[in-house]
Amino acid sequence: MISLFIDANVYLRFYAYTDDDLLELEKLHALVEAGELRIYKNSQLEDEIERNRENKIDEALNTFKKSIGSAQIPRFALHFEEAKSLLELSKQVQAAKSELTKKIASEIEDGDLRADQLIRQLLKSGTDVAVTSTILERARWRQIRGNPPGKPDSIGDQIHWESLLSGVGDGEDIHIVSHDGDFASHLRSSQPNPKLASEWHIQKHATLFLHQSLGAFAKKHFGSISLPTDVTKSSAISKLVSSASFDNTHKQIARLEKIINEITLEEANLIFQALIDNNQIKWIADDSDVKEFYSELYLKYWSQTDPELDQSLAGVASYLVPF
Repeated sequence: MISLFIDANVYLRFYAYTDDDLLELEKLHALVEAGELRIYKNSQLEDEIERNRENKIDEALNTFKKSIGSAQIPRFALHFEEAKSLLELSKQVQAAKSELTKKIASEIEDGDLRADQLIRQLLKSGTDVAVTSTILERARWRQIRGNPPGKPDSIGDQIHWESLLSGVGDGEDIHIVSHDGDFASHLRSSQPNPKLASEWHIQKHATLFLHQSLGAFAKKHFGSISLPTDVTKSSAISKLVSSASFDNTHKQIARLEKIINEITLEEANLIFQALIDNNQIKWIADDSDVKEFYSELYLKYWSQTDPELDQSLAGVASYLVPF
């Protein structure tokens, strides 16, 4: 499992005009739910996000309001048919922009933007480290001495760092995603501050990694994942194939049933072979949920499966026969 800390400035980018895609947050949540990723958080982080949310949204809204203006046509060109068409289209665009602005304003007021929903979801699934008086004292002492991370006039990053030193287990590598450079080397911005890296190595007997965006982190460690369902699918198939109990078999079948239309032939072959090889699946092959799932999946791919596999499947589950 990979341990990750996402700085507030990264979360806040999802309220701004940036290249960051909300899909990245969905994928991270799916990875946490699948047990592939642990995300650390603390109350200071949540306060920073809440405190700066409105400013970021206001900046984005102002940019949006200026982005689409009404058509301005010289009077000497108004007689052209194209000018009339352009003016009509401009009116339609302005009407759509006005309606969209109202909907956005309503979601902002309710705290229900898609970004709000995903950030809440991700933070809820995170591992919380309580900001104790000891952590606060260590953060203040770090700030007084001028040690990284962070800036002299702020204590937020120092609290984050001390909470990670306190909350992360010994021998556990930590990945930090931060956009503003407060955790970075002054000479190589893509690398962690050498003092922080050394401190992590000495105290935690592990390695500190730094990433400048969620996209860069995801591409490096989960590059094969395009959609959140890829995470669920990969995790459920792996856990089904190696299932050591009836309970777990039913659980993974339930997960896969929800995304059965996204299972590829290659993945289906793994699932079919598991029915043959794994007694924890084979012995409950006639249970209603297992039978329904395998029947539906086999119906989808029976014309493409190997004849030897078909024969073996029929020997395990009589309802799996080529049509």
